[in-house]
Amino acid sequence: MNVHARITHSISDQEAKELYSYLAQEPFYEALVQFITSGPSELLLVSKGAEGVIDEINEFLGPYNVEAALKEAPDSLRARYGTSDYKNAIDSARDAGEVAR
Repeated sequence: MNVHARITHSISDQEAKELYSYLAQEPFYEALVQFITSGPSELLLVSKGAEGVIDEINEFLGPYNVEAALKEAPDSLRARYGTSDYKNAIDSARDAGEVAR
């Protein structure tokens, strides 16, 4: 896997709402936006020269739900560092459409 870029960035309220607009109807949405904008984030652009890299990365990260990550993938990053569904330590694109967004 290659890391092409790494930046520290404070995500604005507008950016967070655009990034997570698909979660706007969830009860934790406002708390998620507040959390995401509460401090700087580390943003990485990674790639691998093969199909299926998104699935491979997401397998390494583990399920989005921290409780599921603890049971299904205890060595994953979300199992190790996540504390709740929206404070799950790390986010990534789920598919090529999200990468483009």
